[in-house]
Amino acid sequence: MAKQDKPDRESEIEPTAERLAENFQAEAPGSTVTDEQLRADDDNPESWLQYNKGLKQRGYSPAARITPENADQLTEEYSMELGGGQQTPIVVPGGEGEPPVMYVTEGQNLTALNANTGDVYWTFEYELEYKHNVGRNQRGASVWGDTVIYCAADLRLMAVDRYTGELQWQTHAVSERQKEKMNPSTHRLTNSGAPLVFDGVVLKGQSGEGGNWSAFMAFDAETGEKLWDYNVIPPEFWIDETWRFGDGAPWTTPSVDPETGTVFFTTGNPSPQVNGVVRAGPNKHSDSVIALDIETGEEKWVHQLTAHDWWDYDAYLSSVIDMEIDGETTRVIGVKDKTGWFYVIDAETGQLLRRSEPHANQGAELPMFALPPAGEENKKEQSPTAMGATDWHPSGYSPDTGLYYLDSNDDFWEPWYDPDWEFRPDSLEHSVGGGKPFPIPAESGERATRVSAIDPDSGEIVWTQENEAAPFQFTGGNTPTGGNVVLSGTGTGAFRVLNAETGEIAHEIDIGSGIRPAPITWDVPAENKQYVAITSSTGLEVYSVEAELTEETETATQTETATETEAVTETATDTEESTETSGPGFGAAAGAAGVAGAAAAAKKRSDGDDEDDDA
Repeated sequence: MAKQDKPDRESEIEPTAERLAENFQAEAPGSTVTDEQLRADDDNPESWLQYNKGLKQRGYSPAARITPENADQLTEEYSMELGGGQQTPIVVPGGEGEPPVMYVTEGQNLTALNANTGDVYWTFEYELEYKHNVGRNQRGASVWGDTVIYCAADLRLMAVDRYTGELQWQTHAVSERQKEKMNPSTHRLTNSGAPLVFDGVVLKGQSGEGGNWSAFMAFDAETGEKLWDYNVIPPEFWIDETWRFGDGAPWTTPSVDPETGTVFFTTGNPSPQVNGVVRAGPNKHSDSVIALDIETGEEKWVHQLTAHDWWDYDAYLSSVIDMEIDGETTRVIGVKDKTGWFYVIDAETGQLLRRSEPHANQGAELPMFALPPAGEENKKEQSPTAMGATDWHPSGYSPDTGLYYLDSNDDFWEPWYDPDWEFRPDSLEHSVGGGKPFPIPAESGERATRVSAIDPDSGEIVWTQENEAAPFQFTGGNTPTGGNVVLSGTGTGAFRVLNAETGEIAHEIDIGSGIRPAPITWDVPAENKQYVAITSSTGLEVYSVEAELTEETETATQTETATETEAVTETATDTEESTETSGPGFGAAAGAAGVAGAAAAAKKRSDGDDEDDDA
């Protein structure tokens, strides 16, 4: 295994500030991104149009030039400084004679650049309307038509002209009930996740930190008009007024089943965090997977993974997968959460079909689901922690190996709470209603981080690759590709190319700062190159490998795509409604290559100016 060192950066990252200003340097090339291209993104090696690639959010690219055999030929193309460290870029393929364009967020801002060279076209800068109690990191954007769509931390959802960086429309991403019952600027409603666009509809959740409840919404991608909203916490299932601070934030990017018109998203912990005394019952719709009808916003089903959560065991990731179960091809949702299990859920009914072996440590002095004790004198070691056996970092499913690749963390803490602590309504504490938690990292626990490859059918951990562990540094995201590799990052700054079948490290590059998002990749046939972009806590690094595609690789990729498309068509069915709770004490434990070429023949963007619409 070869290893490269990345020199340290010396310059500081300067913040940007000016309200809605366009730092224009050149017009970005390209043409209209169609709904058909967004549907084909899952299987197009030349594009990366949505957060974890494609409507199904599988995190897999069929790009196949980088292999275990040639990974040591990775060559740096360029690097640039970025703040944040949690963003995933998107890449729109170029037409004939045009380069692909990358769009990447930095804090509240959005930049367009030549994806192959790093030359910046423009930067759209946004100053927050309110700055307290909001997130600093926006994890990405989506593209539709002639616009790039993203959301700032103050829940300002915006569409920006993808060629010039000019604002096209903006709106406030809050529900009608939230407008009536709360003040988003003082109730810690914020944003971190990237939106997802399907057939002209922008699908978007929110982030929260207690003292609120969250919502999931749909907007018209052309105008910004809100089509419907879905308030996650149902008052009828919560005691008295506890629903008002129920939280349950849908704060990660959703996924879509394009055949049934269903959107799937996961939700976070209930509030108050690490103190369930004031919220009796299962706290429905927190730590859950939820399926909604995209056209109407009506609930199809809800599956709760952890009921009455005291430990901040958020659910993440909702990848749409077709896999064989009991001899039949079944459309399922792959879900991970902070408990250290991976779940397979029936996409039509919401029924739990499979649960993996634990892929991280569970339990210590206190069992995993033991309640945090009252008083510091009673604290005991517990695992997983609120940091999670796995975190939000994007994971990937490979249709080539049939394995899911995700981050696994062994971590320990000593949580306790003060039963005499009283909540002040004018405060901004996490623990509404009393019992302020004191989660303390344990000194005795042996921390470890790794990449785990899981067979979603059997639940078996097929292989693991250990990473260096450091305080508050965990395994980053993982991207499997058609070249039989997994592109992976570590919290200590190592970019690794792993053999997808064995987990062996084929090549490693020291980026120099922690990597949390999954690397992205895109193929440029005109150059015989496959590119990889890695975002770290300080910047963006882009590498490439120049290699001819073998006839065997091209044939395999086309065959796999055709087979998967056929399976999808055969398994598309009408979706039934169901609601299921599964957690402690509640039942079960707990387009083919070349699509980018169509861009050249697509409608070329007109030069007309649009008026801003401040919804």
